[in-house]
Amino acid sequence: RRRGPEDGVLPRAAAELFRRIARLEEDSGAALGPGRAAYEVRASFLEVHCENVFDLLAGPTSSSREPSTACTLREQEGRVYAEGAVEEKVVSVAQVMNVIQRGAAARATAATGVHAHSSRSHAILTLAVEHRWKPPSAGPGEYKSQTSRLTLVDLAGSETMERSHQGNVDSAGVGTNLGLLVLGRVIRALAEGEATQRAPFRDSSLTRLLQSS
Repeated sequence: RRRGPEDGVLPRAAAELFRRIARLEEDSGAALGPGRAAYEVRASFLEVHCENVFDLLAGPTSSSREPSTACTLREQEGRVYAEGAVEEKVVSVAQVMNVIQRGAAARATAATGVHAHSSRSHAILTLAVEHRWKPPSAGPGEYKSQTSRLTLVDLAGSETMERSHQGNVDSAGVGTNLGLLVLGRVIRALAEGEATQRAPFRDSSLTRLLQSS
């Protein structure tokens, strides 16, 4: 896919990712031999709504926004992830954009006193890139693996209850503001040189998911 002058961050990031993978595959083939190294890209798309995490690629299951359909957050080897969230293999920019379009269509939106079509959730797109290779000494079926992740976040705007909801308390707006507040505190703590362990990642679902980023 050729890059267009009006492309946004997402298609540009995906195009650059696949361009670099193609170059790395060529270099790996030259260094290790044909078929001894490969890359795989998998996409996941989550939203944080009222402090619950939903899988935007799960279809009707998550569209109800019932807490019972939310993903449970788990931690493994220092990485927080949404248990059971779909990861789709993608091999092109077009496939990445298709994932984004399907996820965006399932995202929670509603009219507020400020916007007729307002995002009511934070959205997190993650592209996991797994590199597998067979060292020269590897036996049949043996390989090494390393996974990196590119995380792109679309934050919902902060809301005031007076302007957005005529003074009424709105749970989605409260959840949105909480994520933004804690994210600001985490960034400030890291910028001031505090140890990662002391930053308040666990104070919101958004920052928990972004902790390894």
